[in-house]
Amino acid sequence: MAKRLSETVKINPRQKGFLGATPGCNENIVVLENIIKGAKHNRKDLAVVFVDLAQVFDLVGHKLLIKSLQRVKRPKAFVSFIEDLYTGNTTVVEGNRNLTTPITIERGVKQGDPLSPILFNIALDPLVCCLERANSGVSMPLGGRRVNCSTLAFTDDVALLSHSHTGMTRNLKLLQAYCDHTGLSINTAKTKGFNFTLKRKTFLYNHFTNWKLRTSP
Repeated sequence: MAKRLSETVKINPRQKGFLGATPGCNENIVVLENIIKGAKHNRKDLAVVFVDLAQVFDLVGHKLLIKSLQRVKRPKAFVSFIEDLYTGNTTVVEGNRNLTTPITIERGVKQGDPLSPILFNIALDPLVCCLERANSGVSMPLGGRRVNCSTLAFTDDVALLSHSHTGMTRNLKLLQAYCDHTGLSINTAKTKGFNFTLKRKTFLYNHFTNWKLRTSP
């Protein structure tokens, strides 16, 4: 099922996580390295933010997973199967030698299930597509032409890119709006960024830009 789902759903090409034999992580590193080199060579500003989404595999909502499958027009029978898989699951907590009443599980994908990362990729895809459509990224060569690149993603590891501080602010607002809508949150302590700007004949490198993000919705 995981193989069939990954082969039939078209994910934005900026997402490189869990794509079979594709060395996605290495590919993203090479792309980012070339973007940094290109910005310096062409004497352009560059802003990069490495986003840490907090415990996404534990916190992604089951309703979001189902809506995501419906968005990509999966067959009703398949969507119903996934919905059944995630409906009615409960857990209990033991304390003082007693068990709590069953607690309904409404968030999180199943650990060890090959479907889990693919389902998450589908749920994250609207964010990646929205960032690319906003056209606030960097220009890079691809197939003999130049294209916009606002995002480099490897499942839940996301790097945001822009050629301006204003563009990065716009990208971060889109990220925040996605998190507010889906109930996911950003680990601001582990989210890091940098901005370098050409000043006369040297680049000013700055870790401490004034971008703002909330920890949770």
